[in-house]
Amino acid sequence: MVPHEFVTTAQDLPGYRIKRSLGVVRGITVRSRSIIGTIGASLQTIVGANAVIGARYDATEIMNGVTEVLAYGTAVEVEPLGR
Repeated sequence: MVPHEFVTTAQDLPGYRIKRSLGVVRGITVRSRSIIGTIGASLQTIVGANAVIGARYDATEIMNGVTEVLAYGTAVEVEPLGR
């Protein structure tokens, strides 16, 4: 699990150096206002990352009361500066 403070919309993480980029990570879910709630969800597993940079999200209403939400960014390994 990547700590909340290690997810940023910026292209770097202040006080840290990017050791390795692991590529795009994304999650998608379809939400509904009905009793059923989440219709379906998938998440690409992050292996080896301890931060996500360039985080973005997009939401699209695919029908009345049903919204698809996509979140994505770049999974990276970071280390404190000075190491």
